[in-house]
Amino acid sequence: MQRSSKPWLPKLHPWGLAALTFACLIACFTPYRAQAQWGGWESLGGVVLEEPKCVTWGANRIDCFARGTDRAMWHRWWDGNGWGGWESLGGTILEQPECVAWAANRLDCFARGTDRAMWHRWWDGSGWGGWESLGGTLLEQPSCVSWAANRLDCFARGTDRAMWHRWWPCPGCDATRISLRISRFNTAALTDAEADRILADATTALQTNDGPGDTACNVVLVRNGAVTSFATGDGSIDSNAEFNTVIGLAGEVKVVNQINWCGSLIPNVIGCAPVPGASLSVVRFTANEEGLLWAHEFGHNRGLNHRNDDANAIMNGVIGFVRRRVTGAECTAYRAQAATALAAAGQPAPPQPQQEVRDFVRQTFIHGVPFEEAKAFGAAAVPVLLGMLQDPAEVDHWPNIVVVLGMIGEEAAVEPLIAFIQAGGGQAGAAQYRARTSALMSLGYVVNQTGSPRALAYLREGAQPDAWQARSVTGLAPFQASTVERDDDFSKYAILGLALSARPEAAETLRGLQQPAGNERLRRFQAQVGDVVADALAEHQAIAREGLAGYYRTRR
Repeated sequence: MQRSSKPWLPKLHPWGLAALTFACLIACFTPYRAQAQWGGWESLGGVVLEEPKCVTWGANRIDCFARGTDRAMWHRWWDGNGWGGWESLGGTILEQPECVAWAANRLDCFARGTDRAMWHRWWDGSGWGGWESLGGTLLEQPSCVSWAANRLDCFARGTDRAMWHRWWPCPGCDATRISLRISRFNTAALTDAEADRILADATTALQTNDGPGDTACNVVLVRNGAVTSFATGDGSIDSNAEFNTVIGLAGEVKVVNQINWCGSLIPNVIGCAPVPGASLSVVRFTANEEGLLWAHEFGHNRGLNHRNDDANAIMNGVIGFVRRRVTGAECTAYRAQAATALAAAGQPAPPQPQQEVRDFVRQTFIHGVPFEEAKAFGAAAVPVLLGMLQDPAEVDHWPNIVVVLGMIGEEAAVEPLIAFIQAGGGQAGAAQYRARTSALMSLGYVVNQTGSPRALAYLREGAQPDAWQARSVTGLAPFQASTVERDDDFSKYAILGLALSARPEAAETLRGLQQPAGNERLRRFQAQVGDVVADALAEHQAIAREGLAGYYRTRR
């Protein structure tokens, strides 16, 4: 049978076909009135840098979060009746936040901060908790989920490009919470918020596993009460007696303006603590490394010595942002409720090629510049260091530069150091002032090794406060209110320089300061520095007996 080439169609009456067509038109173009519809777009305002993150913790409740043009986290919410206005939740974040709701009236938000760590802020139904660092170094914002009440899991890409995981709560982590009372000398600046930041940074450094050789040590350091102040001393620790007095004050952390004694007479120390002990002393320091400094000195309180076998150890004598590692044994010491036996100090560092002197002075030595390493650079380094001393870009390193110049011990450094001491004008920055006072002590190093008559005379005359007015010295430290305070300070550092010189003429000047003075100005000064003079004589005798190298070798 031959097939038709036309497609098959049913046979319909013309009127039937018309009725079917009309029915199709009705079905296809008449809205389905029972179906819900989308509301139109409405602006909720604000200016946001990326897509928002919105979550819900209950019926008719929405919370939205976004990063504003100020790079803070902003929040707007729907409560069933209307939208609340935008509110800033602060912080400085690199991308949009990641937020999770795991129960009614509970929100947890996570974001990457400017330090590339993961930061956390939360709503508990009554208020927002402050931003807290959860550490790590992330390449993008984290991704977080919750699979049960009070359970959070966060994931992120680390600098090794692996996926990393952090979770709450951590069963078995058993955090050791340590509360520290913090006090500052009355001219040293430290707020409660700054103390909290420093302690949080110290906690993060201890808790974070930074790679091979590191232990995630679950210690939490927190502030115990408001930061208080004290007026004992003059804000500078320059002798064994002053160190013991400050360390003996109430509290665990003492913030001062300067430290020039830590087991020995040494300029430009930034932290010192007994090993073991119950208190530590520090100066204010570079913001992103202050937490490491406090953790280092607290480690000494817990019985830990320096560990220079690992350049990235938190207990290394040189501080740096990457020096954050702790061993399991060190973690045990940190978590101990009381310091007991000394922890092992580790193996000596293997011999290393001598650094270029520029790199050497750009390090930060927690307990002062090591004498023998500095001395080894020799006369060839003096022109380089003097050039750096003239460069304002090196101001943060000036304290180390003047100390190394003194430790090298060349007559060629004397006149430049004196010129540097007497230069000033207006209010000096903290680093510049530490450098000027350290330069006075450095002249003592030069006298010790060369017998320089010029430097010795400068120090002997400078031990009298009136000398500084005659020399037309200018400039004040940030913590000084008058030239009288500055002149007293300069004379005190000249006294310390005389101690380092170990010269008989220096001892004669020091003993003279213990005799009754002929005027009220000098009597007041003698009363102020009596303990410093007594300790300076004792250190003078020890250095004269042992030599500078022996003196530092047996005391550090």
